[in-house]
Amino acid sequence: MRKTEIHSKNIIAYIEYLKSTGLTVTLHGGYISNSMFVEYNYHQNPYCHYVKNVYGKWQECVCNQTKALEKVKTGAYFGCCYAGVGEFVYPVSVEDEVKCFVSVSGYLSPLTEEKSKHFAAKYSLPEDEIGELAKKYLKREVPEKELVDAVIEPLTFMLEAYFKRQRQDLSQEGQLYYKILGFVTENCHSRITMKQLSHRFNYSVSTLSHLFLKNSGKSLPEFIEDLRLNEAKWYLINSNTSITEIALFLGYSSSNYFSSVFKTKYGITPTQYRKNSHHLK
Repeated sequence: MRKTEIHSKNIIAYIEYLKSTGLTVTLHGGYISNSMFVEYNYHQNPYCHYVKNVYGKWQECVCNQTKALEKVKTGAYFGCCYAGVGEFVYPVSVEDEVKCFVSVSGYLSPLTEEKSKHFAAKYSLPEDEIGELAKKYLKREVPEKELVDAVIEPLTFMLEAYFKRQRQDLSQEGQLYYKILGFVTENCHSRITMKQLSHRFNYSVSTLSHLFLKNSGKSLPEFIEDLRLNEAKWYLINSNTSITEIALFLGYSSSNYFSSVFKTKYGITPTQYRKNSHHLK
């Protein structure tokens, strides 16, 4: 096994450990969307999904991440995004240049109310509804930055070592695959076809289909379905979001169709899965 593979497995294991402690950890920036950590590139907080999917402001979130990447070049900080979500942000440097960042988010902050009101007014959205969603889904208790520093800085060191090694090891084919992986993950709630990918990356459908199957072990539809269902499991375990809302977040046409797909994959309905997971806690 190559050193990069060992590093990546250790990083994923550490992120999953941090998530098990209640921290919402995500990774952002071009180096992330072109890597095997791309599944950690999206926020799983229901409030964020309302903002991006129900209210259709995904591009605004992407723009905000670009601003965060610029700001974090001066050092780690605690801030508040355009929609009012409090987050800790940490830089990850590759060859002395900040290329991506780690976010620990999902908190109410002193600026949440002001930011969410401004967001609602800017896009003519229901202010009361957005305010209630923020209170419902964002965490009220914000940990001390020193405590977050202690567990996140080791992650940034691990990522920096990984990306340095990856630049030396990754083939041209591997780089293309991770670019595709980044696009698919960022847009997995929408309908994506190989024809779309062919136009975007300027390769034939057959070439991309072979590349995707070779590297992921799955067809494009299978991969997207797994992304959605893994995200659904996270919601079912870690939130009180209704089945209907989860289906809507993830791009399913109806809750009945979502439940059918879920049961086909796992042998039980989303409702049963949620009940079982709560019994195990």
